[in-house]
Amino acid sequence: MQFYIQAGSPRSTETFDETDINLSEAIESVFPLYTENGIIVWNGVYIPLSYKYDISVMIIDIINMLSTLKANEEGDMQISWSSDSFDAVWNLRWNLSEIVISSEWNNVLGDVVDILKTKPVVKLEKEHFFSEWKMMLKIVKDELSKAGYTDSKLPDIHMLKDILMRLERFGILYS
Repeated sequence: MQFYIQAGSPRSTETFDETDINLSEAIESVFPLYTENGIIVWNGVYIPLSYKYDISVMIIDIINMLSTLKANEEGDMQISWSSDSFDAVWNLRWNLSEIVISSEWNNVLGDVVDILKTKPVVKLEKEHFFSEWKMMLKIVKDELSKAGYTDSKLPDIHMLKDILMRLERFGILYS
């Protein structure tokens, strides 16, 4: 398997912060610093993602990426992941059934950038790629809900709920 995501079982603060004005801020409020990470496995290399700092920064790009892939049978796009501890550029190219991601790795936790640079490309079924994100996004949505974030208190939470409804199945570790 060239690409999969282990969502982990992160603890939540279950804390609602009324000053949060967007999804990124709410995720950072809900997840503590010291909890389980999510893990992207890229060509056998394990890359940790902090819910508090990586996922909170990446969430809108993740939602936009998945929405664009769902809306277009074929195409290409570039994503510049901008988290300090997940700094990479993904060039995505897809058709009706598969996706190819060519990566440029700059910085990730775990001191594995040099290894990742030797394995820059993954190719997989498009539906498999979608499914791998579902559990991680579900955890985020569930923990936001437990903390009291609703559509009326956090308007852009609807984007997260919408993409989750459009992801048909869970990834390889959760199906």
